[in-house]
Amino acid sequence: MLDIDSKNLNPPYLIHSDLFNTFGLIKEEYKKSKVKANPLELHFNLLCKFFSRKNIILPSFNYDFPKTQFYDTKLTISQVGSLTNYVLENELLPRTKTPIFSFLTDISDILNEHNFPFSTGSTFDFIYQNDGTIVFYGSEISSCTFLHYVENQCGPPLFRYDKKFVGSISNNQTVSNTFVEFHTRPLGLELDYNWDLLLKLLVENNAIHSLANKIFAVKAKDLLSVWGNFFTKNQFNILSMQSKDLVFAKFNSIGRRFIQEDFEVII
Repeated sequence: MLDIDSKNLNPPYLIHSDLFNTFGLIKEEYKKSKVKANPLELHFNLLCKFFSRKNIILPSFNYDFPKTQFYDTKLTISQVGSLTNYVLENELLPRTKTPIFSFLTDISDILNEHNFPFSTGSTFDFIYQNDGTIVFYGSEISSCTFLHYVENQCGPPLFRYDKKFVGSISNNQTVSNTFVEFHTRPLGLELDYNWDLLLKLLVENNAIHSLANKIFAVKAKDLLSVWGNFFTKNQFNILSMQSKDLVFAKFNSIGRRFIQEDFEVII
C-alpha cells in the first residue's frame, strides 16, 4: 500500500496520474468485487483514502482555449488522463475557473478564477505557500507542470514569452469574458526539457520520496529550491541538448528575452 505517514509529506497534494502504471494498487479489490467495479472509481477512492478528498488537487488541463476561445468548467474535457474525466463526469470535485490550466479540488481558496496560472496567487503558488506536495501516481517527472511556476518565480524564462489568450467562460450556465496569460512556448521553435537531468537533481538532493512501486512524491518547496537554484545559474541548462543549442542560438541572435513579436505576426 501507499506509504504516506512516514514521509513527512504535507497537504495539499497535487496528483499527476497515469493509471496504466498503478493498477496493482487496486488489483485485489477489483478481482474480489462481485460486480466488476469501475477501476477509475477504485483509484479515486484510494487517493481519497490516503491523501484525503479535502486535500487533493487533480490537474484537468485542456489546451484548446487558444483555438476555441471558450472554456466550460463542466463540459470542457480534461486532456490529461481518464481519472480526471471520470471525476468531471461524475461531478466528484469542483473545477477551478482558469482556462487551460484548470484543476479539480474541494479547496475553496483556489476555486476562484485566476488569470495568471504560474504567478503569485495561482494554484501552484497556493501549493508552495502551504508547503504542499506533488505526487506522481504512476506518472513520470515530465508531467510536472510545477516547473513553469519555478520558471516564473526564478525568471522570467528568457526562452519563453508572455502571451495573453482572450475568450469566454461558462460556469454554472453563466457565461462571462475571461483571459489567461502565461509564458508560452515560442511558436515554431522546438523547446523540450532535459527531464532526466531534472530528475537526477532531485535524486541527488534527496528530494524524491518513494511511496509505492512507480509512485513517488516531491515537496513543492524542495522542487522550487533544487530546480530554482539550477535554473538561476544558467536558464538554458534545463533544456534538452538539442533544444538548448537551437534556443540559445536564437537568443544570441536577438540579444534579449523572447517576446511574442519575435515569433508571431501581431494583428
